[in-house]
Amino acid sequence: MRKGFTLAEIAVSLGIVSLLLLFVLNLFPSALVAQKGAEERLQAGSLARSLLEQQLDVPFGQLPVGLRRSLPAVNRDGVLYQVQLQVDASQGVDARFLRVLRVMVRWQSRGQQRSLQRELHKHRLAHQQ
Repeated sequence: MRKGFTLAEIAVSLGIVSLLLLFVLNLFPSALVAQKGAEERLQAGSLARSLLEQQLDVPFGQLPVGLRRSLPAVNRDGVLYQVQLQVDASQGVDARFLRVLRVMVRWQSRGQQRSLQRELHKHRLAHQQ
């Protein structure tokens, strides 16, 4: 009896290895797309959080209900983020004492419009001025 592998066995094993390699290599592009999306959401969240923190220093009286302010677009890593601040009354609470500050961040990603919204409740008594 001969020792070694036949041509058919080698061909089958190469086919199996090729399929496994093809499957593993197909995972990389989708992982890169997911990573890029996560980075964009992280940047948008950072912008929103930063703006909300800045608004904590603004006197309560300078944030009237109904205020809508579009801020200059921000370019980070080649992505253009549009940022908007809005001030609304909190439901069920007198607007003289509590307001909802909302920040909406919008950007384009892979041909689709993406957005992220963060909000903060600002109380007159906690921020007297």
